[in-house]
Amino acid sequence: MTEPFWEVHEGDGPFLLMVHGFLSSRSQWLPNLNVLQRYCQPVVMELYGHGRSPSPEEPELYHAAAYVEAMDAIRSKLCTERWYVCGYSLG
Repeated sequence: MTEPFWEVHEGDGPFLLMVHGFLSSRSQWLPNLNVLQRYCQPVVMELYGHGRSPSPEEPELYHAAAYVEAMDAIRSKLCTERWYVCGYSLG
């Protein structure tokens, strides 16, 4: 399965997945990272067709269920059972 782009920023505390809205990118969160890093480890991801993420041909990868699966795969790679999720709009 094609994976969306994601990256972890250093921080103290639990992981926080941050998902941008339609026609945006991970850079939307950059002004917030310094403060957030005091309380969590920010994980930014980019939706398919945005920023550094690929634009897959398979339409089903753009459905909510596929995004949930992709996000859960990221969580698993971080070796954590729980995390916080922050998003807006399409995110």
